[in-house]
Amino acid sequence: FLLHPFFGYVIFALVMITLFTSIFYLATPFMDYVDEFFSFLGTKSATLLGDGLFADLVANGVIASFAAVFVFVPQIFILFLGIGFLEDSGYLARASTLIDKPFSKIGMNGRSFVPMLSGFACAVPAIMASRTLGNYRERMITMFVIPLMSCSARLPVFALLLTFLFYNKPSWMAGLALTVIYIGSIIIGAI
Repeated sequence: FLLHPFFGYVIFALVMITLFTSIFYLATPFMDYVDEFFSFLGTKSATLLGDGLFADLVANGVIASFAAVFVFVPQIFILFLGIGFLEDSGYLARASTLIDKPFSKIGMNGRSFVPMLSGFACAVPAIMASRTLGNYRERMITMFVIPLMSCSARLPVFALLLTFLFYNKPSWMAGLALTVIYIGSIIIGAI
């Protein structure tokens, strides 16, 4: 059923939309906790260190910088957890078979699917994973297309912009927009 010529693609789209929506829906409480923790830490350090350049550097420089990075860790964790679950469940192998026909139209095959999907997590190991492809031409195409995928380093930027654009709106809207961004990167890579 997962390999059905029509329903297989519908299920694939639903799985990806669910994964990307969960990034916003499930991560929001954890992101709030991280933000509150670093806000508390910044306030306490400013209080303890008093006024001055050093206190400002610690509170508004060091702690605020760590907060800006760590606030997105829950989203990245959920993305990696979701991709790991899809891989361990065997769904990615079925998706590779499903994707084989569309990939053949751009000079690739289904074996390129897993390195390209890994490119959504991080482009560097994904390019390294493409070395296992047997055909030199397919390996080169895969290696050149992977950097066009939206890797997790871009996820905080997307999350920040989508959170701003869809403020006080249902989580599925931001998840759908993130799915469109990811599908758009796939289309651009295919072109």
